[in-house]
Order: sequence, then structure tokens, then C-alpha cells
Amino acid sequence: AESILKTGKFSAYEFHSLQIGEETGRVTEVLSELAKYFNKKIKQKRQLVSAFSYPVMTLFVAIAAVVFMMNFVVPMFMDIFKRFGGELPALTKLVVDTSRAFGQNIGWITFVIIAAVILMYTQRKQIWYRKAVSTIILKTPLFGDIINKVYLARFCQSMSLLISARTPIINAIELVRKMISFYPYEIALEKMQKDIMNGMSLHESMKQFPIFDKRTISLIKVAEEVNKLDSVFERLNKQYSEEVEHRVGVMSSFLEPVMIIFVGLFVAIILVSMYLPMFKLSTTVGN
Repeated sequence: AESILKTGKFSAYEFHSLQIGEETGRVTEVLSELAKYFNKKIKQKRQLVSAFSYPVMTLFVAIAAVVFMMNFVVPMFMDIFKRFGGELPALTKLVVDTSRAFGQNIGWITFVIIAAVILMYTQRKQIWYRKAVSTIILKTPLFGDIINKVYLARFCQSMSLLISARTPIINAIELVRKMISFYPYEIALEKMQKDIMNGMSLHESMKQFPIFDKRTISLIKVAEEVNKLDSVFERLNKQYSEEVEHRVGVMSSFLEPVMIIFVGLFVAIILVSMYLPMFKLSTTVGN
């Protein structure tokens, strides 16, 4: 444990886990549990990246298509419309006006985007920013619940490892708090640590925070009564990990066709709006 601490490449969580393992003669078990933890963490990260990479890429393609059509396609058709004269269809008017407004304000739009990126980068460690971002994430339909379950699984797995290594509950919570870099959990674990030091039970302290569901709190209560926190945390970790895997798969299969339909519908609206005057002109000429 002392050797890995000197390298500066390992967290306090890993150092303390190995230190406890050395003191209790359970180094092999601790290393095995750490391997499981990191494998699961990598797997969850890959699942999330896999689930959201396609929708995000589709969204970027849609934005690129909008920018291209509004800056090049629509203005080209506008010149043709001027030669036609007469009244343009309502849908065509809407698209033309939107394109004109977009072109006139492209500078401001670019400025706002760059300013937003700079703001997010410079303020990413500020409490107000982390609180705001985490609140938005957790309140986002579907996505928020999955993210919460990911961190809940990590919390349970870490607690299971530390408690099974005979780490005092207060020290275990402190180490997990340093490891989980998600604002709602950092605040909750900090308060839980203080509550336990003041004589409150773990499950009673967890009731204050909506990130912990009733099922988890009930199981923790029973685990405290029978002194089986490590096994209950391990069971909860397994349940939440399986739930995350299932929900990510379902959401991925749902979002892909939805995004395809969205992009196709948007492009279709622009194309129809551009060709409506052509149809109107051909009808007029035919009559």
C-alpha cells in the first residue's frame, strides 16, 4: 500500500483498501474486488457511450444539415422565388424567414456558442456550476435515472468492498465521497458522515436525499440490524448494475429510430417547402 501511494497514480480509495487488506491478511480478496470494481466501471462507461454516441452523432448531423440548408440551399431557392413573383406558400415563407434570420444572426449565434463553451470549461469546478449541471442531468427524462443508477451502483460496490475489508463505516463513506465525483453524491455522503458521527444510523441519514430510493434505504435498514451491510451492498450493486445495462439497451434501441425519423422529417419539411412554389408555378402555367 505504501508503495502505490508513493507513485501518486492511485487514489486514496485504492490505497486505503489495500492497506486494510494488508492489515487483515486479505490482500488477494481486496485486489480481486478492486479488479471487479474497475471492470464494472469500464463496462458501465462503455454502455453509456454506446447508448448515446449514435443519438449525439445524429444530432450533430442534423445541426450540420440545418446550417448547410439554411446558408446555401434556401438562399439559392430564394433567388428563384424572386423571379417567380406572386405569393409564396406559408411553409415556404416560414423557412425563408428562418433562413434569413439565421443568416443575419450567424455571428451572434457563433459568439454565444463559443462563450458557452468557455464558460463551461472555466466554471466546471465551481459549486454553482456542478450543482446546476447535476440538477439538469438528474431531471432529464430517462437519461437522469440511468445516471443516478450508475452512481448508486458505484456507491454500493465501493461500500461493499470497504466494509468487507473491515473499514469503519465513517471512514468508508469518506473514501467513497472522495472517489465519486458527482455533486449530489458528494454532498449527501458528506452529510451522512456527519450524521453518523452524531449518532444517527446510516439508513436514517440516507432518507434525507432523493438520490437514494426507498428500496435501498429499507434494505440498508435491515442490513444494519443484522450486521450484513457488506453483503447487502454487494447485492444492491449487482441489481443496479443489471438495471443500468437493461435500461441502456432499451433506450439505445428506442433513440436510434426516433433520431432517424426526426432528421428525416426535418429535411423533408425543408425540401417540401422549397418545391411547393415550383408546383404552384407549374400549376399556374398549366392553367
